[in-house]
Amino acid sequence: MKVEYDLYKSPPREVDGKEVVHLHARVARSKTISIWSLGDDIQKATSLTKSDLRAVLCEMSDRFVEELQKGNCVHIDGIGYFQMTLSCPGDVEKEGEVRAESIRFKSVVYKPEKAICGKLEGLKFIRSERGGHTKNYSDIELMGILSDYFKYNSYITRLELERVCGMTRSTAYRRIKSWMARNMLEKVVGIDAYRPVPGVFRVSR
Repeated sequence: MKVEYDLYKSPPREVDGKEVVHLHARVARSKTISIWSLGDDIQKATSLTKSDLRAVLCEMSDRFVEELQKGNCVHIDGIGYFQMTLSCPGDVEKEGEVRAESIRFKSVVYKPEKAICGKLEGLKFIRSERGGHTKNYSDIELMGILSDYFKYNSYITRLELERVCGMTRSTAYRRIKSWMARNMLEKVVGIDAYRPVPGVFRVSR
């Protein structure tokens, strides 16, 4: 099996007084697969039913968050390690200028198990044949795609929007800005992500 990729321009950097733009590769045509959509396969391969799976994952999610809130790193055997990262004001130079009140949650970083990386290292890739980097979805089509996405996800990041809707970074930023201005999306406090305003994208009020 070959994975499709596409090339994108990285943000410009100044090298020897000149602005240089490099290319980087990203997986193309990717989509988000929820654990619930894998329920049938998991049920066939194990003694767990879909209901068992949902109960276990909901409970694990609660325990997962509790351990992160304690400052712990969470290891899920066979998957990898998860740890909270923090942010502080970027314009300070002395330790004494940083107060506890200014420290904020930033994100959760993931480090995969070596076994997972080993299984992925042998993948073969093929250049995507799609024309251009941004798919020309209509507003109605985008509404449908994101409505399906928000059935299983409470928020979306800019990077995930790029992947789900086949957008470039600049297009994704432009769409997010437009949807926020139209009161369709709102910023999630504390993380770089956005959630649908109730009543939009088929999200209940």
